[in-house]
Order: sequence, then structure tokens, then C-alpha cells
Amino acid sequence: MKTKEILLLMLILASWNIYAQKYPGELFPRDSVFFEYNTIPYYIDTSQPGNCWQVGHPSKVLFNEAYSPSLAIVTDTLLPYPVNTQSIFSFTITDTTFPVYYPPCGGATYLQFTHKFDTDTILDYGYMEYSFDHGASWNLAIDTIFDNGYYWGPMWFWWQPDYSVTSGDQYYHPRHISGHSNGWLVSQYIWEWVIPLKDSVIVAPDSIDVRFIFHSDNVQTNKEGWMIDNIVTGCMELGSGTLFHKNNDPIRISPVPLTTVSVVECSSGMENLSFEVYSLLGKSVFRKDIKRNSSFLLYRDNFYPGLFIWCLKSGDKNIQTGKLVVQ
Repeated sequence: MKTKEILLLMLILASWNIYAQKYPGELFPRDSVFFEYNTIPYYIDTSQPGNCWQVGHPSKVLFNEAYSPSLAIVTDTLLPYPVNTQSIFSFTITDTTFPVYYPPCGGATYLQFTHKFDTDTILDYGYMEYSFDHGASWNLAIDTIFDNGYYWGPMWFWWQPDYSVTSGDQYYHPRHISGHSNGWLVSQYIWEWVIPLKDSVIVAPDSIDVRFIFHSDNVQTNKEGWMIDNIVTGCMELGSGTLFHKNNDPIRISPVPLTTVSVVECSSGMENLSFEVYSLLGKSVFRKDIKRNSSFLLYRDNFYPGLFIWCLKSGDKNIQTGKLVVQ
């Protein structure tokens, strides 16, 4: 087996270890920065005075090992992070829609990484930025919507909730990463170039530059900083949109996206039915047993903003699946 094929297989296996996917749809990993082996290069910005990002074996009290042995990138592998730093490392995602190597994926690019942090709360923090124009301008990585210039709507960017490797719990992803993480977290964000409806057109840039930035003030708190490992980029299959139905679909949801309350109508005559909603991390976030030929209300307050996958089941059998966008 060729080296590239071996690396891709290792990448896919590693991604499966992070995700126990329970929802319909699929992640198609393409590139990685695992620091032991990389399919795309990364860059530590040495033009920044005192840039403290280092790749190596972490040897601190809390940061005592990488997620996948034995290398990670850390704000200093041995010492507390320095004061007055604005440290940057970056890489580039290319071929954002992956048209040659993988099946069509609904026009979404994802980036996932595993990380720990231990900083002075609020005053010292990490954050991410991305650029569609090769670094000429940068966008802060927060939930937002961009106008793509097409009549059928905008493109979206959003964080998924952070996933705790230790507990399996999910947490809202903050704008700035600060404080203490209590172990390894998996973070993921998604660019959706077009809502996957009939006749939609994928419009994506040729590349996305991504950079991780760590900032500290002038007070030394002797904390360990930010440690990142197992960066994975690829294409995400989002499934079919709930905005476009076939006449015989048993589930209809309206209005969509879910902004306050939506009606879920079930026209199935089958028994033992349940309606379940999953996060893109594969965790069930909502479940309701329903009767045949019935309806119920879905409330916005039961969800955080983002993209979810829903599934109608009869016992253990999947009857219908779709996408739920929550604003």
C-alpha cells in the first residue's frame, strides 16, 4: 500500500475513534495535521515577536501527553505561556468541495480538532480566524451568515458544540477559548456553501486559510496555555433538506428553519414510532414517541443554534431522515 493511502486510512480510523456517528450522512476526511504525520503543511508565524507555539512532546503537569502520541502543538511544551504574546500558527484547506476525490457532499466543508486549554480566565485566550482571499482579510470564527450573491440564499458558518472526550457531554463553543477545559475537547466547525436542496449550486472558494491565535496580557499566571492535536479537514454530507419534500414523505416540518416553534406532522400509519434529533457529533439531543397520523410542536428552546439531523423510526428501523436548521 502506498504511503498516501496508509495515511488516509489512519486518518479515517482516527476520525472514527473521535466520532461514534449515529446519524445518517457521512464525514469524508481528506487532510490532516496530526504533527506526527501531516498531509498538509502548517506554519508557525515567526514574524510575531515571542511566538510561543511549539511542536513537540508536552511535558507539563496538565499537558503531559499529546492526544495521539507523541506530538502536539502547544503554547510552549515545557514552560507556562509567556506574557504579552500574540502567537499564531496556520494552515490552508484546499479543494473545499472535494469534487474529484469524493462523492458530492451537499456543499459543506468541515474542520475538526482536539484540544485542551488552561489560561487566566477572560484576560488570556485563544481564538480562530479564517480567510477566503489568501490572507488579505480575516473573519473571526463565530456563527455567522455570508451573502454569496445568489438568489437562493446565503452561505453559513457555524461552530458545533464542543464534545468532551472524557464525559461525552456537549458544551457551547465560546468566541474566545479561555479558562480550564477539564480534559480533551473535540471542536468542529462547518462552512455550508449552499443549503442542500434540489438544483442548488455549490459555490465555494478555492481554498480557506485558517489560523489559531493565542493572546496573553502582561500578568504572569503560570498557567499552561492551549494544546491542539489531530486537526482534520474534509467534506461533510449534510443529507437532504427538510425544505424540499416528496409527496409521500411521512414527516413534514414547517416552518423551517426552526426559529420559535415548528409543527411536525407525521402521516405514517406504522406503529411504535419515534422522532429523534441528533447533533452532528452523533449525540441524541431530542426524542419523542409519537402516534401514527399525528402531529406535535417542536420548540426552539429545546435546541442550541446550528444544524441537526432528525430521524423517524419504527422500532429500530429508520423510516425517514432529514436536516433541521435551528436559528
